Amino acid sequence: MRELAEGTPVVPTEYGRVDPALLFDPVDRPDPVERQLSFEDLVEHEEHLHAGYASVEFGHDTPLHPLRFARFLTERPAGLYRMKGFAWFAGTDEPLGVQTVGSSVWVTQAPDAARRTDLVMIGANLDADAITAELRDCVATDDDTIDPLDLLSITRYQQS
Repeated sequence: MRELAEGTPVVPTEYGRVDPALLFDPVDRPDPVERQLSFEDLVEHEEHLHAGYASVEFGHDTPLHPLRFARFLTERPAGLYRMKGFAWFAGTDEPLGVQTVGSSVWVTQAPDAARRTDLVMIGANLDADAITAELRDCVATDDDTIDPLDLLSITRYQQS
C-alpha cells in the first residue's frame, strides 16, 4: 500500500477494524457502554495496533492568514491523517470548523466557536515541533496585507 500511495498514512488493521476517532468526531451518548472509542482508549493498551499514532494540538488567539493556512492544508506534513477543530482567519468575525481525513478537507460555519484557532492533528510519526512551527507561521502579523478574496482559498472547501 505504501508503494501505491506514497506519503499517505497506512493504518494497520486487524480484521478491518479502524479506530473511529481517526475518522469521526466523538458522539456524546448517555450510556458510556455504547460510546465511541476515544484515541485515549486505544493508547492505554501498548499492544494495540493504533498505539503508534500521536496527536498534536495547536491553539492561538491571533487570526490566521488564509493563504498560508491554505498552503498548510494542501501540503500537510507526512503522517498527518486527521485534523479537526476551529480556525479563525484575519478579516473575519467568526472562526470556521475545519476537518481533514487523508487528502479530504471540509470547512463549515462555526458561529458559536470562540474567536481563536484550536486544532488537533492525529497521525503517525508526527514531528510535533515542525507542525507547530508550520502553524505558527500561518498566524497573521501586523505587516500582512490580506485581501478579502484570500479567504476563498479556505471557503472553497466549505460544505453547505
